[in-house]
Amino acid sequence: METSLFLETWPQLAGGVYEPLGFGRSHWTRLVRTPVENFILRVYNPDALMENIHAELTLLERLQKQALPFAIPTPIANRHGQKLATIQQDGKVQKAVLWRYIPGENADFDDPTQAFSAGKALGQLSAALRAITGDVASSALPNPSYQQVLDNAIGQPTFFAQWADAPIEAAKLKGVTGFIQEVQAQTPGWYASLPRQIIHNDFIPGNVLVEGSRVSGVVDFESHRYDLRIMDLVVSLCHWPYDFYGSGDEWQIVDALGSGYAAHQGLQPEEIQNLPQLMRLRWAVNVIYFLERYLDGTYPANVLEMFIDGALKNEDWVRKNGAALIKLANSW
Repeated sequence: METSLFLETWPQLAGGVYEPLGFGRSHWTRLVRTPVENFILRVYNPDALMENIHAELTLLERLQKQALPFAIPTPIANRHGQKLATIQQDGKVQKAVLWRYIPGENADFDDPTQAFSAGKALGQLSAALRAITGDVASSALPNPSYQQVLDNAIGQPTFFAQWADAPIEAAKLKGVTGFIQEVQAQTPGWYASLPRQIIHNDFIPGNVLVEGSRVSGVVDFESHRYDLRIMDLVVSLCHWPYDFYGSGDEWQIVDALGSGYAAHQGLQPEEIQNLPQLMRLRWAVNVIYFLERYLDGTYPANVLEMFIDGALKNEDWVRKNGAALIKLANSW
């Protein structure tokens, strides 16, 4: 990326040194160190939809008024008074946004103290998102709910036939198609009874910044949507302890996330009872997403297989530990 292109739009980037970051990998995201101040610059992929970009910026603007105890991206207006700039390079037109710098490092997967602080931050964020949900029509948010993703995929007559040519073991494909069908059958009941609101939907260590044990910032709100409130915690439970599944060490991370979250966002009994099954829902949607990206040529088959393997690993863990998870969650 030719960095001189940005100086015409944001003169304050003069003399800046551009460094890769541990988050924002879906787009070209850099820490820009200048002699005066540091910034975060994001250039969206050319295929990024404008409605998604505008929805994220609007959400961030609303959240700024909620007095969160940690930072979130704060877009900076350019010399023309606009927060979203147009960048043209090599015949491509892309959108760019500049944020104020948020100090901190990406959270560790295996640090229970950080996990507890992250759980608290997620609970606080959930409460803030709940407060602004009434101001936003759910139909105005471009990202579909988990239920919509499942229904749209399985509603295609040829959906399961699309796996046929993927170079993946037949046993894996059979296992993952079976559990997707099971989850889809359960989904209407959850959406009829569990609380819904706007959720972040990507609260993973790569999107949480910490200084020591304190959460200093939360980033990447582009996946936000109107969905089951509990799915924000479910996403965290699916990702933070994943590498430790089956070792016994996963439980201190699970407990830290859940107890931190519950300190600011209470869990309803029905949410607790369905935690294991909702973890299956998260992985079902993950697999569908990467199947679609495999079919359109965005990702190769090995990436799809990696997420199929992850879904099957989660299936095994939930089958063995679902009851223990519910028991632990009742103590939060």
